[in-house]
Amino acid sequence: MIGIVMAGGQSSRLGQDKSRLSLYGSGSATLLERTVALLQTCTDAVFVSCRASQNVFPFSAIHDSLEGAGPAGGILSALRTVNEAILVLPCDLPFMHAALLQRLVNARAQRTSQSVMTAFGLEGQHHIEPLVAVYEQGARMWFEKAAATGQRKLQHIVPEEYRTLVPYSPEEAYAFLNINTPEDLRQALRRANSPCTQRLTSEGIDDSLHAPS
Repeated sequence: MIGIVMAGGQSSRLGQDKSRLSLYGSGSATLLERTVALLQTCTDAVFVSCRASQNVFPFSAIHDSLEGAGPAGGILSALRTVNEAILVLPCDLPFMHAALLQRLVNARAQRTSQSVMTAFGLEGQHHIEPLVAVYEQGARMWFEKAAATGQRKLQHIVPEEYRTLVPYSPEEAYAFLNINTPEDLRQALRRANSPCTQRLTSEGIDDSLHAPS
């Protein structure tokens, strides 16, 4: 399984490149570096999905082959390139952690034979997280069809009967907090610099891989 960091957005609402942000102080990992490190814990190799104009050195890139197709285009480009299952993860989830990703990997291993997508879903609701998910090569046909018809909404591309859903609780929802706006960034900074998170860091626990309490 190949890890794919989704980093092709233009960060227009935030006003700066979110992948280069560091939430844990000077010298700490950027969001891009942190996400690569997370995926390295549970995949065989990691690539960064990005626009052709982006510089993601020193990481290996898979450039979007479909301009303006958003994350769906990035996932399709990755599926076309690696010929393996892919675990996709956005670069702007500062509180995603290794234990939660491992739960996803474990569920994928127990999926039914027809399942081509393993994704998180909020308990008791129909909300799913299609950008924190494993896509088998069998999902490629659905993404090719979506590209041909102009469908860009990830939650509608793979039919429900071909999905495996992994429930997460409302208490775990903080791990899916992403950074799209300046207010999102302020909220993330407050959480990252909370006394509990600072204590974990001072005790030598790698904040890039572990969940703050």
